Amino acid sequence: MTNYTPVKIAYKEFEPSGGSNDKLAPIIFLHGITSSKESWNIIPQIIADKTKRKTYACDARNHGESEYTEHFNYDLNVDDLFQFMNTLNIERAVLVGHSMGSFTSTNAALRKPERVEMIFSEDTYLKKPPKETRDFVIRFTSDFSDAVKSVPKDLSEKEAVAKAVETLNKINKEIRTYVPEESLKSSNYVLKRRSGGGYDVTFNKDSIIRAFEDPDTFMTSPSGQFNGHAYFIYGRDSPIRVRSEEEHIKNHFPKAEFIEFEGGSHNLHLEYLDKFVQTILDRL
Repeated sequence: MTNYTPVKIAYKEFEPSGGSNDKLAPIIFLHGITSSKESWNIIPQIIADKTKRKTYACDARNHGESEYTEHFNYDLNVDDLFQFMNTLNIERAVLVGHSMGSFTSTNAALRKPERVEMIFSEDTYLKKPPKETRDFVIRFTSDFSDAVKSVPKDLSEKEAVAKAVETLNKINKEIRTYVPEESLKSSNYVLKRRSGGGYDVTFNKDSIIRAFEDPDTFMTSPSGQFNGHAYFIYGRDSPIRVRSEEEHIKNHFPKAEFIEFEGGSHNLHLEYLDKFVQTILDRL
């Protein structure tokens, strides 16, 4: 954590009905690049109730209700995770991450394996995203922000999300290869009101784009090993191609197991909520 400056991390805590078993490590849910803690919907509560583990859903820095700062990269996300765990006196946790959040979970497990019980990585590999992927994220982040700002201000938030997604799909044809339109519409995006009454995204577009434009500081290449259980859940129809990285993943996660969702794309926890939940419950 050289020169690391902590930021305020917003989170939601889910207490199991009937109380939690404090002997069990809690579960922390980590969202994707343009999402927020709300993207996990009812999943953390269901899993808390079924396992008697406390669960948490966090907003990454520059996302949701967490602090906005000019500094952002995937290494800082790991620093923030450990700072969050320290603040709440969480010695060890189960990590469930989607996309950006998966990088946080896998990199955290490699950096401090003693702080991680197991990981669930949703549709993401370990290596630094290639230029093609980074360029797509830059376009998507910018286009989605523009689409949200173009929404009529008299719409409800739910209507605004649907309208923004329709606009996004018209101006960015690539998005369909990652996430079906209906999946995006049901993704629990949280918007905020601008001073003029229109809508805006709840992520710091400029900081995110700057990070993706600089591959040298974006993320440290993975090193070390995590010998705990690691589950890599992926969609058969996703362009991420997690299974093609099996050899590289197993170099760092020798116990890695790969779980394919037939017909799934990138947002498996949205497209197959019940199956996603059961996949986790079966392995806890």
